[in-house]
Amino acid sequence: IFELLLSYLQADFGLARKLELGQLYTLAVGGTFLYQAPELLFNNSVLSKEKEKVKQKSDDEEENEEEEQEQEEEDIEEKNKQNQKETIDVDVWAFGTVMFELLAQRHPFFTNKNITPSEFIQKVLTHLPAKLPSLYPDQLKNIIMRMLEKNPNNRISASEVLVELDALELSMKQ
Repeated sequence: IFELLLSYLQADFGLARKLELGQLYTLAVGGTFLYQAPELLFNNSVLSKEKEKVKQKSDDEEENEEEEQEQEEEDIEEKNKQNQKETIDVDVWAFGTVMFELLAQRHPFFTNKNITPSEFIQKVLTHLPAKLPSLYPDQLKNIIMRMLEKNPNNRISASEVLVELDALELSMKQ
Protein backbone atom coordinates (compact mmCIF):
# COMPACT_ATOMS: atom_id res chain seq x y z
CA ILE A 1 0.00 0.00 0.00
CA PHE A 2 2.80 2.41 0.92
CA GLU A 3 4.58 1.98 -2.44
CA LEU A 4 1.28 2.52 -4.23
CA LEU A 5 0.73 5.68 -2.20
CA LEU A 6 4.14 7.08 -3.12
CA SER A 7 4.00 6.06 -6.77
CA TYR A 8 0.49 7.36 -7.45
CA LEU A 9 0.27 11.12 -7.65
CA GLN A 10 -2.57 13.04 -9.22
CA ALA A 11 -2.32 16.76 -9.80
CA ASP A 12 -4.55 19.58 -10.93
CA PHE A 13 -2.28 22.09 -12.62
CA GLY A 14 -5.07 24.46 -13.60
CA LEU A 15 -3.88 27.00 -11.03
CA ALA A 16 -0.17 26.15 -11.11
CA ARG A 17 2.31 29.01 -11.15
CA LYS A 18 6.04 29.04 -11.71
CA LEU A 19 8.22 30.49 -8.96
CA GLU A 20 11.24 32.37 -10.23
CA LEU A 21 14.62 31.71 -8.64
CA GLY A 22 14.60 33.16 -5.12
CA GLN A 23 10.82 33.74 -5.10
CA LEU A 24 9.13 32.21 -2.03
CA TYR A 25 5.45 32.83 -2.76
CA THR A 26 2.81 33.81 -5.33
CA LEU A 27 -0.29 35.88 -4.77
CA ALA A 28 -3.31 33.66 -4.29
CA VAL A 29 -6.05 33.77 -6.88
CA GLY A 30 -7.97 30.59 -6.13
CA GLY A 31 -7.75 26.89 -5.54
CA THR A 32 -9.84 23.85 -4.82
CA PHE A 33 -11.82 24.88 -1.74
CA LEU A 34 -11.67 21.55 0.14
CA TYR A 35 -7.87 21.50 -0.05
CA GLN A 36 -7.15 25.11 0.89
CA ALA A 37 -4.94 25.64 3.91
CA PRO A 38 -6.42 27.31 7.02
CA GLU A 39 -4.51 30.52 6.39
CA LEU A 40 -6.19 30.87 2.98
CA LEU A 41 -9.63 29.90 4.29
CA PHE A 42 -9.29 32.47 7.08
CA ASN A 43 -8.34 35.25 4.64
CA ASN A 44 -11.21 34.32 2.30
CA SER A 45 -13.64 34.29 5.25
CA VAL A 46 -12.50 37.75 6.37
CA LEU A 47 -12.79 39.04 2.79
CA SER A 48 -16.37 37.75 2.49
CA LYS A 49 -17.35 39.44 5.76
CA GLU A 50 -15.80 42.75 4.66
CA LYS A 51 -17.63 42.60 1.32
CA GLU A 52 -20.92 41.92 3.12
CA LYS A 53 -20.34 44.97 5.34
CA VAL A 54 -19.82 47.13 2.24
CA LYS A 55 -23.01 45.75 0.68
CA GLN A 56 -25.04 46.36 3.86
CA LYS A 57 -23.63 49.86 4.18
CA SER A 58 -24.62 50.56 0.59
CA ASP A 59 -28.12 49.16 1.14
CA ASP A 60 -28.52 51.35 4.23
CA GLU A 61 -27.34 54.49 2.45
CA GLU A 62 -29.21 54.53 -0.85
CA GLU A 63 -27.68 57.88 -1.72
CA ASN A 64 -24.25 56.29 -1.71
CA GLU A 65 -22.78 56.49 -5.21
CA GLU A 66 -21.85 53.31 -7.07
CA GLU A 67 -18.31 54.56 -7.68
CA GLU A 68 -17.65 54.87 -3.95
CA GLN A 69 -18.92 51.32 -3.34
CA GLU A 70 -16.85 49.92 -6.22
CA GLN A 71 -13.72 51.66 -4.91
CA GLU A 72 -14.31 50.27 -1.43
CA GLU A 73 -14.70 46.74 -2.86
CA GLU A 74 -11.50 47.17 -4.91
CA ASP A 75 -9.66 48.30 -1.77
CA ILE A 76 -10.85 45.17 0.07
CA GLU A 77 -9.71 42.95 -2.84
CA GLU A 78 -6.28 44.62 -2.88
CA LYS A 79 -5.91 44.26 0.90
CA ASN A 80 -6.80 40.57 0.59
CA LYS A 81 -4.24 40.02 -2.19
CA GLN A 82 -1.54 41.54 0.00
CA ASN A 83 -2.47 39.30 2.95
CA GLN A 84 -3.00 36.14 0.94
CA LYS A 85 0.39 34.91 -0.20
CA GLU A 86 0.54 31.32 -1.33
CA THR A 87 3.71 29.70 -0.07
CA ILE A 88 4.75 26.10 -0.47
CA ASP A 89 3.17 25.58 2.97
CA VAL A 90 -0.29 25.63 1.37
CA ASP A 91 0.83 22.90 -1.04
CA VAL A 92 2.06 20.79 1.88
CA TRP A 93 -1.39 21.19 3.49
CA ALA A 94 -3.17 20.19 0.28
CA PHE A 95 -0.93 17.16 -0.19
CA GLY A 96 -1.53 16.17 3.43
CA THR A 97 -5.27 16.38 2.81
CA VAL A 98 -4.99 14.17 -0.28
CA MET A 99 -2.83 11.62 1.56
CA PHE A 100 -5.34 11.58 4.44
CA GLU A 101 -8.19 10.97 1.99
CA LEU A 102 -6.29 8.14 0.27
CA LEU A 103 -5.70 6.36 3.58
CA ALA A 104 -8.94 7.12 5.43
CA GLN A 105 -11.33 7.32 2.47
CA ARG A 106 -12.72 10.59 3.85
CA HIS A 107 -11.78 14.24 4.29
CA PRO A 108 -9.86 14.99 7.52
CA PHE A 109 -12.43 17.54 8.73
CA PHE A 110 -15.86 16.29 7.69
CA THR A 111 -17.86 13.27 6.60
CA ASN A 112 -21.12 14.99 5.67
CA LYS A 113 -21.14 15.87 1.97
CA ASN A 114 -23.83 18.51 2.58
CA ILE A 115 -21.62 20.74 4.73
CA THR A 116 -21.90 24.46 3.97
CA PRO A 117 -18.79 26.48 3.10
CA SER A 118 -19.00 28.45 6.37
CA GLU A 119 -19.34 25.22 8.40
CA PHE A 120 -16.37 23.76 6.53
CA ILE A 121 -14.20 26.82 7.20
CA GLN A 122 -15.18 26.78 10.88
CA LYS A 123 -14.27 23.09 11.21
CA VAL A 124 -10.88 23.52 9.53
CA LEU A 125 -10.06 26.59 11.61
CA THR A 126 -11.21 25.24 14.99
CA HIS A 127 -11.13 21.42 14.98
CA LEU A 128 -8.32 18.90 14.85
CA PRO A 129 -8.24 16.54 11.87
CA ALA A 130 -9.85 13.14 12.36
CA LYS A 131 -7.63 10.22 13.30
CA LEU A 132 -6.21 7.99 10.59
CA PRO A 133 -7.00 4.26 10.67
CA SER A 134 -4.76 2.27 13.03
CA LEU A 135 -3.64 -0.14 10.31
CA TYR A 136 -1.08 2.38 9.01
CA PRO A 137 2.36 2.91 10.57
CA ASP A 138 2.46 5.56 13.29
CA GLN A 139 5.36 7.26 11.51
CA LEU A 140 3.24 7.72 8.36
CA LYS A 141 0.26 8.99 10.36
CA ASN A 142 2.56 11.44 12.15
CA ILE A 143 3.91 12.82 8.86
CA ILE A 144 0.39 13.40 7.55
CA MET A 145 -0.75 15.05 10.79
CA ARG A 146 2.28 17.35 10.65
CA MET A 147 1.25 18.27 7.09
CA LEU A 148 -2.17 19.20 8.49
CA GLU A 149 -0.73 21.55 11.13
CA LYS A 150 -2.91 24.67 11.13
CA ASN A 151 -0.08 27.12 11.78
CA PRO A 152 2.02 27.31 8.59
CA ASN A 153 5.07 28.31 10.66
CA ASN A 154 4.86 24.98 12.52
CA ARG A 155 3.85 22.86 9.50
CA ILE A 156 6.37 20.32 8.23
CA SER A 157 8.25 21.56 5.15
CA ALA A 158 8.08 19.88 1.75
CA SER A 159 11.73 18.81 1.98
CA GLU A 160 11.13 17.34 5.45
CA VAL A 161 8.15 15.40 4.08
CA LEU A 162 10.36 13.84 1.41
CA VAL A 163 13.12 12.98 3.89
CA GLU A 164 10.68 11.43 6.35
CA LEU A 165 8.83 9.46 3.66
CA ASP A 166 12.16 8.12 2.37
CA ALA A 167 13.17 7.12 5.91
CA LEU A 168 9.81 5.43 6.42
CA GLU A 169 10.15 3.52 3.17
CA LEU A 170 13.64 2.34 4.17
CA SER A 171 12.45 1.23 7.60
CA MET A 172 9.59 -0.73 6.05
CA LYS A 173 11.93 -2.61 3.70
CA GLN A 174 14.04 -3.88 6.59
